Amino acid sequence: MALALVTAAPLFSGPPATAAAPGQRPKPLPPWVLICKKLKRMPEHRHMRCPVQRPPPPVRPFRSGDTTRVPTVTELNIPTGTSGPVGITSGPDDALWFAENYADQIGRVTTDGDFTEYPLDDPNAFPWGITSGSDGRLWVAEQLGNAAASVTTSGIIIEYNMPTVLAGPFDITSGPDGNVWLTEDYVDQIAKVTL
Repeated sequence: MALALVTAAPLFSGPPATAAAPGQRPKPLPPWVLICKKLKRMPEHRHMRCPVQRPPPPVRPFRSGDTTRVPTVTELNIPTGTSGPVGITSGPDDALWFAENYADQIGRVTTDGDFTEYPLDDPNAFPWGITSGSDGRLWVAEQLGNAAASVTTSGIIIEYNMPTVLAGPFDITSGPDGNVWLTEDYVDQIAKVTL
């Protein structure tokens, strides 16, 4: 019987989490650390590394000239009202590009809020993921169109069909090898577009 311990706590080799400042009581260990320490006593789990909490970062004293920035959120309306935007990436033209899932279009927006929309050839493409390719084009996964589409910054679209019928390309990314990689949701495969 095997037991897996999954935790979001980072591994840290610094001082133990129970260390306390002078005059303070130490904090108790989190439950996942206690479980890990118990498991580590078993011969088959001796190799485990038990996570501990990182100490809080030191408080930086205020310095003159510091300004406090408060993030703000601004929303921009897409020209096609029922576009269903999904996936967004920075393009090589310093604009942001996104897939319009319901409208079967690729959208482009500048940081000033100027929109341009490019319809895909397949009216039922259902574009999902989008990424910038090493070739200077944007690449889009067309889930129902069963294709990967390349889009130039001037809006020229070329679609490349997946070899497997009904593969369902979903997410897409540029790989460290300079090629474009896609997940094929319906057939449990990964596809590579060699650039």
